[in-house]
Amino acid sequence: MTRKRFIKLLMAKGSSRNEAQDLCEWALECGSYAQAYYELSRPSKLSDVSNAIKAMDISARQAVLAFMDLAGAFYRTLVKQLVEG
Repeated sequence: MTRKRFIKLLMAKGSSRNEAQDLCEWALECGSYAQAYYELSRPSKLSDVSNAIKAMDISARQAVLAFMDLAGAFYRTLVKQLVEG
């Protein structure tokens, strides 16, 4: 695998160009770009934890937005009753 291909594959997985270029030095220590890519792309416990945290972040954001909607509805109802009452 060429350096250019290695960088393109990492960028396709979400790395920035600078991050991918920084990993090129490490890749040569692994023996080849192909071996380094294999090491980076194989499933690991760390990636499982990372994915779980990302999922929790999305759920937490949705919960906060739902709570804000509830608080807004409560506030509008309260103000409406004060104005009419």
